[in-house]
Amino acid sequence: GDATRLDLLHAAGATRAKVFVVAIDQPAKSLELVDTLQAHFPHLTLLVRAEGRVHAYELQKRGVAHFYREMLGSALDLGEATLRQLGHGAHEAHRSALAFKRHDESAVRALAAHWDDDDVYFSEARKSIEAFEKMFDADREAKPSALDPAWHPPPADDRSRG
Repeated sequence: GDATRLDLLHAAGATRAKVFVVAIDQPAKSLELVDTLQAHFPHLTLLVRAEGRVHAYELQKRGVAHFYREMLGSALDLGEATLRQLGHGAHEAHRSALAFKRHDESAVRALAAHWDDDDVYFSEARKSIEAFEKMFDADREAKPSALDPAWHPPPADDRSRG
């Protein structure tokens, strides 16, 4: 059925629920459901899957605090795996992926306020990219942590000696 229908939302228990997960493939329909839930069930904590940045901007405008961009997780996993294949340690690759995620999520939240003004948006986006590049330049220059080897399993011949 149509998840935006009030009768279905009441029948599904939205009045008593604490959390509502919105995972609809079409951003416009997702936003419509968010609007309906906020208007009729303001007590709900909304957890919303966002199709991408623009959808995330629209969710943020509506005050949705918990949105999750659907391709971010797999992109981070892919980036981390690529770093590992290029010879970076597991801890270093994981730390880089987390740093990217923090920066990207912060940028999405900051840029949402400027989405309707192209000049300001692109100016702020450039600043965000420059800050990101500086962060990774500094990370490359930093010495590896003494804990990095702890992320690596012992060589196969060491495991058999147990």
